[in-house]
Amino acid sequence: MIAATNGARHLEELWSLVGRDKTGETRPFFSENGDELLRRHFGRVQRTDYESPVTFQDASAVRGYIASSIAHKHLSERVPELTTPLVATRRGTVFLAVS
Repeated sequence: MIAATNGARHLEELWSLVGRDKTGETRPFFSENGDELLRRHFGRVQRTDYESPVTFQDASAVRGYIASSIAHKHLSERVPELTTPLVATRRGTVFLAVS
């Protein structure tokens, strides 16, 4: 099985901008717990973490991204005007699990 998921700090620069507090959120399957969860069902689990920048050219691009999130679209109203592009960091993991 191949599974990909985000990490808890995925796009933290973007979420910090709008005041999203992620401390109380449940994480059913994320980078931080995926290894443990998959080892319950698979004999071998390989994980590959990744980080890469993503640039949002302006506030409109940030609002559009946030508005596309069903759970957090209400936060799009909090995006301030930006004088420079916003660079955020994608953080995630790809898991390869074999019986």
